[in-house]
Amino acid sequence: MKKGFVTLMACLAVAPLFTQTLNLHEDFPGITWPFLWDMEQDASGNLYVCSEQGILYEKKNQVWKTYDLNPNGFEDALGIAVDQNDVVWIGAKDGLYTLDSGMVSRFTTTNSGLPTDYIQTVRAYNDELWLVMFGNGLVRKIDDNYTHYTMANSELPDDYVGDLEIQADGTVFAAANGKVTIISGSTWQNYDFDAMFGSETWVYDIFIDHNQDVWFGTRTGVIKFNNTTKQFENLKSTYGQKKFSAILYTPTNQLWLCELFEGLHYFDQIGNQYFFDGDVSGAPSQVFDFLYYNDTLRVVGNIGATVTGLTITYPDDDSDGFAADVDCDDDNPNINPGATEIPNNGIDEDCDGQDLMSGTFQLAQTTVELFPNPVRDFLSVKTSRPVDLGFVLYSANGRFLQRFEQAPQLDMRTFPDGLYLLEMLDVKTGQKQVAKILVSR
Repeated sequence: MKKGFVTLMACLAVAPLFTQTLNLHEDFPGITWPFLWDMEQDASGNLYVCSEQGILYEKKNQVWKTYDLNPNGFEDALGIAVDQNDVVWIGAKDGLYTLDSGMVSRFTTTNSGLPTDYIQTVRAYNDELWLVMFGNGLVRKIDDNYTHYTMANSELPDDYVGDLEIQADGTVFAAANGKVTIISGSTWQNYDFDAMFGSETWVYDIFIDHNQDVWFGTRTGVIKFNNTTKQFENLKSTYGQKKFSAILYTPTNQLWLCELFEGLHYFDQIGNQYFFDGDVSGAPSQVFDFLYYNDTLRVVGNIGATVTGLTITYPDDDSDGFAADVDCDDDNPNINPGATEIPNNGIDEDCDGQDLMSGTFQLAQTTVELFPNPVRDFLSVKTSRPVDLGFVLYSANGRFLQRFEQAPQLDMRTFPDGLYLLEMLDVKTGQKQVAKILVSR
């Protein structure tokens, strides 16, 4: 097991012109064994880490403090959650613990409604706790009431739940081997990942990002639940069919993955991939939990509590002052986020994702204004003088879609988002003008 950490230069997997440095720093001196299983932060940024030998580590104001949860035992402390009152809950092999104002309390089958003492995951939502019981289903705790869900008394497809996470609206995602259960209120929905995405798509880790999309690190790659479409997406071909024991997607659109026993994979916001070999470079080879806070990535696993920082230097090939991570065309100095947009030329000069659409046109000595553009529902038409106009809408590749009679507004509600061509015809003179219309909702 590796016990020291240095600044590392890793070999680049993709885009060899880019350079990257992974900096690993031991966050708690001397903790390289026993394993650290889980970590959490409270609303003030205080850090809590639980260990293989029943120890809870608390970091406040850069100072670490140690709590021996059960001085009479050495059972693993496996999962942590911080509730809305900043009470820290710890699931362990010998019960459920709390840390409240510096005091440790323990709940077991003898003094509470716990069905068993072996708890491997704890998650908090408002005034309730969800507990993953090792081999014995789930428990939902509200105040002193414990509700036990198993295959025998609920729609849970497997009692051996591996991980559980909760969305901001309280929707629960629980994974048991290749089965995923979504619990929303009293509704349970089960999905068989093996049947949907191929054999051995067993879930190791679940992460819910800032968009409330749900990411699954599995034995054979990455699966994502798109919270907007409410559909699962197979991303195995995108990120590789590997064993991913931990997964995290940052608010800045970066993906971190730990390939079990191998090292860390990192995908930046513009599609470049990097790999830091756990055996060669000293990067983690077993990560049990990621945590992202204030632009800092923390990792726990077989390397102790560490702070991981990544610096990437991108080129500026066209020397316009904007590097390739923000410049949408790094070969053209006239195209960059600081450039002035030229309307209606089909070029996105300022890298905002679209060409500026002008709304004013000249047709048969008449000024025609179209607004708003981009349009959501109705496109308004205003002319400088009375004129008989006709309108024909085409797709971006010229396919006829609809003919409109002149009206103060054109109804665009039935057309999906995208770019369209609107032909304007002066009925009297036969003159035409074509406008680009962007439908965007």
